[in-house]
Amino acid sequence: MKNIWKLLGGLGGIIVIIGCLISFITYMYQITSTLYFDPKMLITQHGGYILSNLFFLIGYLLITVGFFTAKTSSN
Repeated sequence: MKNIWKLLGGLGGIIVIIGCLISFITYMYQITSTLYFDPKMLITQHGGYILSNLFFLIGYLLITVGFFTAKTSSN
């Protein structure tokens, strides 16, 4: 049972890395959108920020629950 919680924490780590990639892509998209203004880019930019924050939130929650439960688990 302890290994399942560790895997859950590892999955949270992968989700955090995906959130980092989404954040990086959104940031690069923001740099290119300063060259010329397009209203669709603004919506995509805010959507990317919201999506990356959700990935960070879910990922850190899984890491916290997974690793601390594995640590306190007796088996």
